[in-house]
Amino acid sequence: MLKKQAPGETILKVGGMLLLFLGVLLAFGSGNTISLVMKGSSDSTVIEYLKQNSMTYSQMVASNVMVLVAGIIYLAAGVVGVKQAGNVENAGICVGMGGLLIIEVIAEVLVTIKFGEFDLASVIRMLMFPAIYMVGALLNWQAKKSKL
Repeated sequence: MLKKQAPGETILKVGGMLLLFLGVLLAFGSGNTISLVMKGSSDSTVIEYLKQNSMTYSQMVASNVMVLVAGIIYLAAGVVGVKQAGNVENAGICVGMGGLLIIEVIAEVLVTIKFGEFDLASVIRMLMFPAIYMVGALLNWQAKKSKL
């Protein structure tokens, strides 16, 4: 007999895989500026990088931390989404991770507003993968609630 598929399983798996991919890119991509952060604010290479990007050392450190944290959150959410996609009983965990993803994007937007310029298109791009993930999680959450 075939197992009934959870309603959000496919979209949650796709969202989870996208987040895994993005998480790896973000986590390892932050390595580019980690070396600059480790050199300190008085290093000539760091000074040149800061001038080229019109930013302060504090902004560089904050952006690097945000990228690294985002990568870790995306990796964690991706793993949870892929592993729990077919299990409506654990839909709450996926909804919680989806909420964490959205909070992380909001934090990034707030930091961007404080240190840089607001760009609506950028916010929409940042919300795409978490939104896909959250749709799948909410479909499973609704299926769980209807079982009760």
